[in-house]
Amino acid sequence: MKRKPKPSLPQLFDKPKYRERDVIERLFGWLKEHRRLATRYCNLATSNLAMVILACCRRCLRHLSSYSA
Repeated sequence: MKRKPKPSLPQLFDKPKYRERDVIERLFGWLKEHRRLATRYCNLATSNLAMVILACCRRCLRHLSSYSA
């Protein structure tokens, strides 16, 4: 016996859109590893943006240094 789908749920699964969502969720996941970004100590948008940029730079440097061995 098949169930009828709920009207509020989308009928089709959009795989490319789901992949984009997954990338964004992983981005926020590793950004929240930094306590200052997770708790938002910086109230100014420029300070918060600077911390995000520093976190991204740190992540890229860590990634690049793992390949230099």
